[in-house]
Amino acid sequence: MSLSRNNPGLETVLKPIVPCDIQFNYQNKIVLNVDKCLLQSEPANMVLAAVQDCWRDPELNLSPYNARSHAGFLKHLMLRTGRNVETGSQELMVNFVTSSYKPELLKPLVDKVSSIPEVVSIMNNVNSSVGNTSVGEQEYTLYGKETIAEVLRGLTFQISANSFFQTNTHQAEVLYKLIEECAGLKGDGSDVVLDLFCGTGTIGLTLARRAKHVYGYEVVPQAITDAHKNAQINGIENATFIQGDLNKIGEDFGSNFPKPDIVISVKPIQFAKTGIVSS
Repeated sequence: MSLSRNNPGLETVLKPIVPCDIQFNYQNKIVLNVDKCLLQSEPANMVLAAVQDCWRDPELNLSPYNARSHAGFLKHLMLRTGRNVETGSQELMVNFVTSSYKPELLKPLVDKVSSIPEVVSIMNNVNSSVGNTSVGEQEYTLYGKETIAEVLRGLTFQISANSFFQTNTHQAEVLYKLIEECAGLKGDGSDVVLDLFCGTGTIGLTLARRAKHVYGYEVVPQAITDAHKNAQINGIENATFIQGDLNKIGEDFGSNFPKPDIVISVKPIQFAKTGIVSS
C-alpha cells in the first residue's frame, strides 16, 4: 500500500520503504516464552531449548512469575546476539529477569547454558516490583562478560543487558547509511548534531566522523555509560552524552551546547511533544 498514492501531498514527506533482504535469524535481541524463534540466531535457539528443558524440572523449583498473583521467580528470558570483533563469530548474552536475587536457583541453568560455546555473558536482572518489565533494579553478572560487542558502520559497540541497540543489525546498516545521507552533513567538520533518545550513541557516533560535535541525550543511565565507552573504544573525542529525561526538560535546555545544525530523533512523535523545538 502506498500512502503517498492516496495523498499526493505526502510524496515530499514519505520516502519508499527500504525492505530487509533477510527474513530469518536476524534479530539480535528478543524476550521469549516460546519453543523456537525463527527471527533469532541458531545459537540463541540452542540456549532457548536448554532453558525450556531445564526450568520445567520440578526439582529445580524454578517457578514462573504470575503477573496476577505476583508470585513466582522467573519473569523473563532475554537473549542478545552480538559478534566477536576479532573473529566475526557470534556471541550471546543471556539475561534472566527474576523477582528476587537467588543465584543458587539459577545455577543449574547457568551451568547448562554456559556450556554452549557462543554464550559469553549470563546476566541476572532483578525486578522485585509487581511490574513485569525486563529491566531490573539490580543487575548481577553470573558468568562471563558484562557486555557483548557488535560492529555497525565500521564502528565497534559494547552492548549491555538494558541498553537500547537496533535489534536488526543487518538492516541497521542500511538505516544508518540513509540517516547519514538525509542528514546532509557538509563534510567540512562544521556541523553540530543533536541526537535525541540516543541510546548507546550509535547514530551520533556514526555521524561524528563528519561533524564538528555530537551531543546525545538519553534517559537510561546504563545506555549513557555505554555511549561514553563506545566513543572511547572508537577513538571519537567530539561526542558528548548526557543522561536526562527529555520529557521533563526545563527552560534551560540547550544552554550547555551550541545551536545544532542537525537534530536526530528516533521517536519523532515523542520528540514533538517535548517542546524541544520551541526551546
